[in-house]
Amino acid sequence: MDTNILSELMHVEADAAVVSWLDANWHPVYITAITAAESPFGVERMTAGMRRTRIASAIADMLATDFAERAFTS
Repeated sequence: MDTNILSELMHVEADAAVVSWLDANWHPVYITAITAAESPFGVERMTAGMRRTRIASAIADMLATDFAERAFTS
């Protein structure tokens, strides 16, 4: 899965088409180690505040739970 899709899921109201596609295709979905690294890095570049904190927490949770066994590292 691309970083852009992961980023879309962080929106309070994620695009319905993206959510629908992910729901229909969840079982073959994996992320790369690059995507796993880009997401927290991108959040760190955001202005400090509640939105950054919320997104950082959501990404950490998603990487630890949803993609714990779904990341290609090589």
